[in-house]
Parts: sequence; structure tokens; C-alpha cells
Amino acid sequence: MQKYLFLIYIIVLNTSCSNSKNEEKAFVEILCKIHECEAYQEIKLENKDSIFLSSCIESIFVENKKYDKNKFVEMLKTYQQNGKEYEIIYDSLINKLSIKENL
Repeated sequence: MQKYLFLIYIIVLNTSCSNSKNEEKAFVEILCKIHECEAYQEIKLENKDSIFLSSCIESIFVENKKYDKNKFVEMLKTYQQNGKEYEIIYDSLINKLSIKENL
């Protein structure tokens, strides 16, 4: 009986970890796209088109059905409250942007 409980515990733990990793990955992906929108506005549009950035960000959330804007803001606040996790997220973001830049 204890073996089965332990097995169920391991399965639940693995599932929740993989879900949080998937959420983290999706969060980083959205952050990456937001930073790309900001960079495009700053470099290509020279910050002249104020409507571009908001419409670009809105389109990111329209594209990504799993993540709505409210959930993103909620996760952002959560990560910001935990400095270590926030740092890990931004390290992932910097790595992702660096890889894209080198392509």
C-alpha cells in the first residue's frame, strides 16, 4: 500500500513540475516576443509609433491561446516577488535572445 502511495506521490510531483516548467517556458517565450516588439519599435521605428507596441503585445496574447494577458501579469508579479526565480527567468530570456541574435 505504501508503495502505491509513494508511486502516486512521485507521479503527481512529476506532473506538477513539468506543468510549472511548461508555464515557465511559455512565460519566457512571451517575454522574448515582448522584448522583440520593444526592440523593433526602438530601433526600426525610432520610438515614433506609440500604437505599434501596444498592438504588437496584444497580438502576442491573441496568438498564444494558452496564456492570456491577465495570467501573464499575474505570473510576472509572482516572479518579481521572488528575486531568485525572477533572475532565473531573465537568464533564460537572455539566453534565448542571444541564440536568436546569433542565428
